[in-house]
Amino acid sequence: MALKELSVVGDIYYNWTDIKELGTSYMVFNGNVLDLSRLRYLTPNIPLPSQIAQIVGPGSAFIGRDATYWLSTTADRLKVGKCLTDVLKVGVVDTRTAGCLISDFVLSLSFAVILGVVLIRFLLALIFSWFVSWNLGSIREETDEDRKKREEQVLEWEMNNTEDMHYPRTDSIVFASDDILNDPLGSKLRNSYYENSILQSPVLPRLATKHRFLSSHSVFTQPNSPRSVYSYNGSKPFGSMIFTDDHAHSEVSSPNIPYALSTRFHKNFEPGLSTADSVANMQAKTEYNFNFNLIHTLMVVTCYSEGEEGLRNTLDSLANTDYPSTHKMLLIICDGVITGSGNTKPTPDIVLSMMKDDLVPREKVQPCSYIAIADGVKRHNKAKVYAGYYKYNDSNDAHFTTVPDEKQQHVPMIVIVKCGTEAEAKDKKPGNRGKRDSQIILMNTMQKIFYGERMCELEYQLCKAIIKLTGHHPGRFETCLMVDADTKIYPDSLARMIACMSRDPYIMGLCGETKIANKGDSWVTAIQVDTLHKKNLLLLGEDRYLTTLMIRTFPKRKMVFVPQAICKTVVPDTFRVLLSQRRRWINSTVHNLLELLLIRDLCGTFCFSMQFVVFMELVGTVVLPAAILFTLYLIVISFIVKPVPIIPLILLAAILGLPAVLISLTTRKMVYIGWMCVYLLSLPIWNFVLPAYAYWHFDDFSWGQTRVVDGTEKNEDHSKREGEFNSKGIIMKRFDEWHRYEMSTMKDRHISAMARNYPNAYYGH
Repeated sequence: MALKELSVVGDIYYNWTDIKELGTSYMVFNGNVLDLSRLRYLTPNIPLPSQIAQIVGPGSAFIGRDATYWLSTTADRLKVGKCLTDVLKVGVVDTRTAGCLISDFVLSLSFAVILGVVLIRFLLALIFSWFVSWNLGSIREETDEDRKKREEQVLEWEMNNTEDMHYPRTDSIVFASDDILNDPLGSKLRNSYYENSILQSPVLPRLATKHRFLSSHSVFTQPNSPRSVYSYNGSKPFGSMIFTDDHAHSEVSSPNIPYALSTRFHKNFEPGLSTADSVANMQAKTEYNFNFNLIHTLMVVTCYSEGEEGLRNTLDSLANTDYPSTHKMLLIICDGVITGSGNTKPTPDIVLSMMKDDLVPREKVQPCSYIAIADGVKRHNKAKVYAGYYKYNDSNDAHFTTVPDEKQQHVPMIVIVKCGTEAEAKDKKPGNRGKRDSQIILMNTMQKIFYGERMCELEYQLCKAIIKLTGHHPGRFETCLMVDADTKIYPDSLARMIACMSRDPYIMGLCGETKIANKGDSWVTAIQVDTLHKKNLLLLGEDRYLTTLMIRTFPKRKMVFVPQAICKTVVPDTFRVLLSQRRRWINSTVHNLLELLLIRDLCGTFCFSMQFVVFMELVGTVVLPAAILFTLYLIVISFIVKPVPIIPLILLAAILGLPAVLISLTTRKMVYIGWMCVYLLSLPIWNFVLPAYAYWHFDDFSWGQTRVVDGTEKNEDHSKREGEFNSKGIIMKRFDEWHRYEMSTMKDRHISAMARNYPNAYYGH
């Protein structure tokens, strides 16, 4: 009775010297000191369990040591440990082991860093959504009612799939057969006779002469603008790199001192802000009520095997953007002469059927050589350049939407068809070199223009087509919008993106928000809704290698996310295609993060740097399969093990719950919460099945099931070297040299024609 009346003041502390002292029977379990000698006070007729007898037996290895690990290996041993603690506890360990201290430190540090990054992202996303996003890409003065009205219109545009956009049911491709190539349109893609046309165009204005190669009015190409790689006096601007030759007599080409600066041709074209441009700016500000300066832009669409329906939706949306047709131009690049399954003609013919008023008759367009992104003999490729104006749908087919005449715009359009060399005329995919090669065609052309370098024949024909079609030098097109052929953009998206570029010359790239058009087609499309939405809010866009290259080259420039610029696209509706697509995406994400991790000039320092955030993204991507397994294990043991692991559960709740809170606070639409729940239910697929499949096929470089070509091997390596590259068929000249060569050829042809038609008059007989 006297012992029960005593109050507990505190525990008695033992250090490890006391525990290991000879003559004692102390053992440690879970930080508690147990005196095994107390078992002698038990009634002798009480038998000890075999496990306890093993511990307290003579010569026990547990005396003077920590038995926590051994007693925690099974549930029965854990019960024995708790029983011994209730009976034999005499105190606690005064000092913790180094292993326990390190474990607690790592757990606390991980908890602080991960939770800190998640909360910072959450707060930054809120700040961005509430205070920054509505002002990014502002094209005119808007009230709160105007913004709410636009949000409702965007939501209706997203949810109502009025265009009936769906992922192609057939994903196979057939190559262009001889029958197809012999039809009226197909025959124009190969082996046609070419007749050069003169450079002058009736729509070209005669501009005043001024010694300047670039546009003098643009914030992007001003001589002293930070957008230029070289300043006017040849000095190096902040964040740019210049590579010069050490030889005194070597030429250094730059946007301000190009080779062709003093030629007569360039004097006639880019004098500065012309009268026509001033009038166009005034008309645009009056018609569209824009509050920013207009910039000439290229709307680039790369296509492969798409059908007419998908191409029509994309091109209609681009042509009908709320932006003056005088300052935009469509550039369609067809990656090979390929006929998609279910199509009646090759994709290039489908694209050409959407063009009218050709500047050069199609049967007179000749293939032009260029250096492609390939290895071996396929580095030499040929392509054709067609120029005209976009043709809207004028048929009564119910499958295609028809734009009313009053909404149609007269948009310039150039089509580049990669048709391949004569050696690959009978290949299954003649001219096909990949999407990146299609983009590089434009980038190489602009590089040759801005730096006055030598260009191949394809690049010259592209420049000439731009000049004849628009009346502007190609250097005036300072931005380009890159869109996939299965994407439809919101009408004011182009204007909002250009508004950002126009106001801030330090912006080198930006992206908008992507919606899903076919979210209700199947469970596969449904589980993809929140992935795109959450990425746009939390990650502000997905990095790809082009973005990585730009950041690595210009780490002080800006990459901007413009949520007001919206598009919608179709996603795979079968799990097989989704698995193949994500295999490519996950693998490319890992490699892009590795490249970004090596960039030292990113903003911030140590843990508070963009480089550290990239490192965490890389680690998080790599351990996704293990993370989801540990997550499921944590949820299960939380109902079994005591004490409950509080810290991991808090992290789990923050990582999975904050996106739902963010969506509810930023969109205020309950429909997104529903899609968030669908995404959470599909986490095992996103975090285990897809990453594990991607890592298992890390050495697979094929395009996969997204686009399958009949007659090719399943794991065919398109990067395989075939033959040796021969550059003899590729002629390189500067623009003015090409122009003089073309005029000389036309003059010789004219003289020959005169000699044939009027021999007596020509020879003086």
